[in-house]
Amino acid sequence: MQIFGCFGLNVSPSRSPGSGPRAGTPAFRCRLVSRYSPSAPSSAVISRPLGRRAGQTFGIAVIGSLITWREKFHSAILVDSLSNANAALADRFNGLVETFLGASGDRALAELQAWKSLSGTASTQAYALAFADSFVIIAAVLAVSAVLVLMLPPLRERMRTPSLPAPANHDALASERRI
Repeated sequence: MQIFGCFGLNVSPSRSPGSGPRAGTPAFRCRLVSRYSPSAPSSAVISRPLGRRAGQTFGIAVIGSLITWREKFHSAILVDSLSNANAALADRFNGLVETFLGASGDRALAELQAWKSLSGTASTQAYALAFADSFVIIAAVLAVSAVLVLMLPPLRERMRTPSLPAPANHDALASERRI
């Protein structure tokens, strides 16, 4: 038995009860297309994925820019903290120099490799902090959006049942029933 027939696609009633049409099913596509002009069914098929793709592109660009901006911010702060005046950093640097010196034998090359290692660690730390900041900002935007969505008025008025006026007295109502 055919329930829906749209563009040669059939959906049979053999699906389990309670599993309504999903976004990828032909029944959903038929319902989506039927809401648009019958002369231009391709507009429904094209507009939905196109809008989704545009939103994804815009969102990825915004989040990527946010991560880059925050990474530069954290890198600047971390680079300012990298100096030989910090005793713990100087000990770590000297340990790295000794490690690289044992591998290459050249002190200048070992110091360069130690600074590159510390720089890479600071860059990785800045990137991790940038991602953490981005997740916090995204969570805040989603929370504000959820509150705003809950504040929206309903799209449709609720169906109100017409209330009958209360009878003035019960005797008049009883006399109408007898007739």
